[in-house]
Amino acid sequence: MSFAYLQNLPGIDTAVETSENEFLFGPAHTWNVMGVQLDSGAVDSGNTPTTTLRKGLILGVITSTGLYADYDPTATDGTQIPVGILAEAVNMYDARAGAVRAKAAKMVYAGHVKAASLVNLDEYARLVLGPRCTWDDLRFTHLAFTAPVAKTADYTVLSTDSGKAFTTLGASGAVIFTLPAVGSAARGYRFRFHNAVDQNMTVTAPAGKLITFNNAAATSVAFSTAGNKIGATVEIVATPDGAKYIAIPSGANTMTVA
Repeated sequence: MSFAYLQNLPGIDTAVETSENEFLFGPAHTWNVMGVQLDSGAVDSGNTPTTTLRKGLILGVITSTGLYADYDPTATDGTQIPVGILAEAVNMYDARAGAVRAKAAKMVYAGHVKAASLVNLDEYARLVLGPRCTWDDLRFTHLAFTAPVAKTADYTVLSTDSGKAFTTLGASGAVIFTLPAVGSAARGYRFRFHNAVDQNMTVTAPAGKLITFNNAAATSVAFSTAGNKIGATVEIVATPDGAKYIAIPSGANTMTVA
């Protein structure tokens, strides 16, 4: 038996459009899917209307209810932790009830994933989901730092450099590394810098956004003391909210904080 609802009768109405977003690749047996219950308040803030959740939306789970909703790095209800990816688009609005309501859905929690096809992927989500996902760009942020990349001149560090180690090997002058902007998108950022030559090396953050020895609002750390430059190493990690960076030096090299 089929049903025809009054709201679906032929005639002039608002156009409804959709687009397919295939974010999975590789053999189907590598995809792991589970059923979840979406909270009625789940939204897709980048879509119109926001009550239509696109395939590929990263999800978190509300701690108090166990219901799933859109991953939000600024939330405090549990959805600030990404847990999986919406497998199929879901319209949260129920036309018969005239309101949004909780909906059943399927969530991919492991598999081969096209990073660029996800709706709300950030570096923190990539870091948390990394142990369960194989990214098509082969950036495995859950592993150790990459082999050092040499920079012989000033370099502006990119968000996509997260997980990389840099060295000044081959530099004939001072090298300044400038960190990316802070904010919720910076959650999960981590970088490592090695000074391999007898030249000054400086790591600069946005003004007042660097936490290091005896200073919670520094802007830069530098290795510029004669006889204390070669071998200097500092690791930079973002705070859990992405609002600041933390500088973690290693070794006995003198570090100048500004």
